[in-house]
Amino acid sequence: MMDKLYFGRQPNYGPLIRSLIWGLIVLLLLMSSSVSLWIAVVVGICVMLALVLIYYPVYLFHLYGRWLISESGIQYLPMKTYGEKLQIILFPKQNKFKKIQFKNIQTVRIISRSEVKDSSDVVAFGAYIPEVYMPWMLKPHLLEIKQSGEQPIYLDLSWDLRNKKQVTTDKMVKMRNIFKKEHKPITNIDL
Repeated sequence: MMDKLYFGRQPNYGPLIRSLIWGLIVLLLLMSSSVSLWIAVVVGICVMLALVLIYYPVYLFHLYGRWLISESGIQYLPMKTYGEKLQIILFPKQNKFKKIQFKNIQTVRIISRSEVKDSSDVVAFGAYIPEVYMPWMLKPHLLEIKQSGEQPIYLDLSWDLRNKKQVTTDKMVKMRNIFKKEHKPITNIDL
């Protein structure tokens, strides 16, 4: 029996904690600049809510797109609706994975885009800084799964490739072998 291959980050309480911290930072900055307390509190709460209700739901797919593949099929966290995304953010330990059986898969593709960054990009500590804070700037690497009669499902590989490239490449080879064994070869598309 084969082990499960995990991709993406496991959802955790990070978004809630970071939202609270940013709300407190804004609150303290406004209080130190002689803004009235109630205005500072309202703005701090608004910042916290904006992060939890807008920023994280929009970029959750890139930040916490957890999924796994095993001999029984693919399991992933559904993130199509706003409610599903909010559920993952507010209750990260109570998420239910959705399952796809190999027999229901029609086609599988890896979609990636190679981008050349120019010299004006900001680099520090070995990381391309905007990718760290702006997940939409990650080079897209997606696994597209088409099932009969359903919309395609996109599973993110970007986070893994950015943080653990060699380990992820090895896991992708194993993933290709699983699909090959199931007679579902993966095709590559480079945008």
